[in-house]
Amino acid sequence: IQDGMKEIEIEERGSDEVLCCDGLFEGNIVSVRVAPQGSEALNYGFDVTPHRLVTGIITENGVFTPENLPNDGR
Repeated sequence: IQDGMKEIEIEERGSDEVLCCDGLFEGNIVSVRVAPQGSEALNYGFDVTPHRLVTGIITENGVFTPENLPNDGR
């Protein structure tokens, strides 16, 4: 990929995911707004980070850097 910002389509999720929170109220699950009325939000599924800013990737198997990448296909 030459330009991730131009070549990768970024999923935009619903703003309620960041403006509201689900909880239990009187035995019922309800959605409660946690941001002031009139607030707006953008909720991207992920972003594109330039490779020069990535020094490692954290996984359940540890932190991997270019120097310690496993060579067993993980």
